[in-house]
Amino acid sequence: MPYLSVKNLTYTYPGSEQAALSGIDLEVEKGELIAIVGPNAAGKSTLAKALKGLIQGQKGSISIGSEPLSAMGPDRRVGLLLSNPENQLVTSIVEEDVAFGLEALGLEPEEIKGRVGTTLHSLGIAALARSLPHRLSGGEQQMVALAGVLAPDPEVLVLDEPTSFLDPDGRERVLDALTGFSERGGTTLLVTHDMEEAARAHRIALLIEGKIVCIKEPWSFFAATSLLEAGWLVRPFGISLSQALSEAGYDFSRSPGQIRDLTDSVLKLLGTGQSKRDIQMKKTTDLHGKGAKDPALEFEKVAFSYNTGGPDEHQVLKGVDLDIIDSGLTVLCGANGSGKSTLLQLSNGLLHPDSGCVRFRGQALTDLLKGKENIPSLVGLLFQNPERQVFSETVFDDIAFGPRNLSLSEVETKERVSDAIGWVGIDEDLLSRSPFTLSGGQLRRVALAGVIALRSRVLVLDEPTDGLDPASSAMFIGRAREYAGHTGTSVLIASHSIPDPPNDIDSIAFLVDGRVSTSGLPEEVLFSPPKALSETFLPPHIRMQREIVNAGFDLPELSLNPDEVIKNILKLL
Repeated sequence: MPYLSVKNLTYTYPGSEQAALSGIDLEVEKGELIAIVGPNAAGKSTLAKALKGLIQGQKGSISIGSEPLSAMGPDRRVGLLLSNPENQLVTSIVEEDVAFGLEALGLEPEEIKGRVGTTLHSLGIAALARSLPHRLSGGEQQMVALAGVLAPDPEVLVLDEPTSFLDPDGRERVLDALTGFSERGGTTLLVTHDMEEAARAHRIALLIEGKIVCIKEPWSFFAATSLLEAGWLVRPFGISLSQALSEAGYDFSRSPGQIRDLTDSVLKLLGTGQSKRDIQMKKTTDLHGKGAKDPALEFEKVAFSYNTGGPDEHQVLKGVDLDIIDSGLTVLCGANGSGKSTLLQLSNGLLHPDSGCVRFRGQALTDLLKGKENIPSLVGLLFQNPERQVFSETVFDDIAFGPRNLSLSEVETKERVSDAIGWVGIDEDLLSRSPFTLSGGQLRRVALAGVIALRSRVLVLDEPTDGLDPASSAMFIGRAREYAGHTGTSVLIASHSIPDPPNDIDSIAFLVDGRVSTSGLPEEVLFSPPKALSETFLPPHIRMQREIVNAGFDLPELSLNPDEVIKNILKLL
């Protein structure tokens, strides 16, 4: 008998004609980890809320261990992490926030203290115990919110994109915690857009338009191309390589969930290489012709601290030197809390550096501000949490807000709105809807369209692909590059991970310990010696190439394209 059972669950939001969930049937065993995947607006977050009891289906039932889900509100047996962790933080100190749920259970103070300490340590965030949640980065807030869900040790975990704001190291700590929870008999439903994460689940459930289309084990699921296309999903590199090797007749142990194990399998197939050596890159030419132009934005020895002079002063940036190329796409990567969002807010004058200078096309930003220049028309900024920038009654009015503030005519405003939704992929039939009825991914597109409608000369985007399904995320990066080339706009994207694949990036930089550790063309940075770049940040196909070459084997070429990498590995074999 299944431990968690969902039967014919149907839910329609008030005022909506289309059901968000339409006859959901799902059975999960005790100790099982199920990944819930699907395109944006498929109903994944709605299902997560229903499993906690935050919303009640108009039809159907949910039971845990043969006992029905509480009809009186949230069920204490279920721990729920929302897709926006900021909405789940309720106190002013991290350790108090994690203790909140334990206090609600009436546990003794000593037990609460022990559980809080153990949970924070297991997630690698013990150092944040006395920190203020609102001053943490998005990734750090996500870790704190997750700690608050894990500490009460629920019977069932329902996690809505628990790693979407996390850097690769944080993501691994979370997945390790979920593995431990499963081994202790806990049941987990993981809503995720990350297919590497989904591949590590026991089974994968595909949700499309409020219906579960199929439930399969990872290997079978990713072998079905039609399912991937229907769900706007992308096959993980490890599984693609595994399938290619099997089709080529090579016998090896399948372990697609762990790329490290797969690398070991490939090296065993190759046999013994030459002496180990560093990767030697050929001289890379600037194919996009960006190097000859003056930078659109310049950061020169920029330093910044929060609460300067106070008892908890925290220096985030310690002398950043970085040029943002003109009319191209630059990606700034770094770990959670490395200062990416701070640097972005310095780019358009929301924050001012303690020392150093930020220049827009050669002019100091401070001088432009003194001259009462309209900075948003020069440097447009999309925050990490798009709901902070969305406030109008309709999608159209929200996107039109900026152009109207520029005193444009209604005809010009409509033209800009139409152009902006074309770039971000919003259907016209959404323009009359309230933005607050949209999914997280749709809401992010609306916020971005509002910034694009300003037609700023530099577009600065903080984690713009969070909340997007895999195909939409890859498409977004390609469209951002196309937008830069078509309009002459310089685009700067901050990300806690390297876009995969990185084909469409013109320049990449890494922020480490308050300074830019390395920057340049993707080929130069990703295949350079690993002194300034953590291996954990590399996409799996880049990491595998590095390990193969360092083991003494000569690949035909080094490539940013995962499909080309697989071809080259087969050639080498």
